[in-house]
Amino acid sequence: MEEDLTFSVIIPAAGVGSRTGMPVPKPWLDLEGEPMVVRTLRKFVGLPGLRRVALAVLPEEKQQREEEIAGYDLSLEFVFCGGGDRRQDTVLAALESLELDDDDLVLVHDAARPFVTPSLIMEVARRARVNRAAITAVPAEDTIKEVGANGLISSTPPRERYMRAHTPQAMAAGILRRGLALANERGIELSDDAGAAELLGFKVAVVAGRRSNFKITTAEDVALARFLLREGTQQ
Repeated sequence: MEEDLTFSVIIPAAGVGSRTGMPVPKPWLDLEGEPMVVRTLRKFVGLPGLRRVALAVLPEEKQQREEEIAGYDLSLEFVFCGGGDRRQDTVLAALESLELDDDDLVLVHDAARPFVTPSLIMEVARRARVNRAAITAVPAEDTIKEVGANGLISSTPPRERYMRAHTPQAMAAGILRRGLALANERGIELSDDAGAAELLGFKVAVVAGRRSNFKITTAEDVALARFLLREGTQQ
């Protein structure tokens, strides 16, 4: 066991997931017998050094979701909180609920990435402990085009320099706290959690990710996830 590596986890699960076209909020969609978020949470069970998990849900569903999660054998210490209108508001609310010191390590992972592996989670945590901030990402496979407001291509940047950011993303709690506060002060909407560290000038380390750790966003993604689970190619 890595005795000096401890971390807490934030799982934003307050989105409605309108792009799936389904009536159930995305984190709670059934994936072969279990809600998506439960399958995601299972990947954190038993991880060495894990302290608590802050699960951010829709405020009006907080009691319902607490009771629902209690019905699963997850062996995790939970803190529940209500989410905000934007992801960064949700993450900040979850961070405050954990009551962490600035130097404590916190990891943020999408509820809609249930195929993350425990080894990837731990590798991102290790890199963040050394580098203060780390994410996982995969190379951009397709040619990237920059398109102007007129709908015309303005440039074709070299794709080998670009990567697709995934979660988990981890950093010192103080960095995340200050970065989110600065983003709100400047009216900046962050597209991922690492943006908080970048806004403060930190260089974020990148851990090679896995394409299997895809984010379930559309109805097609839901169908693919269910197929992979039925076939046993993903757990």
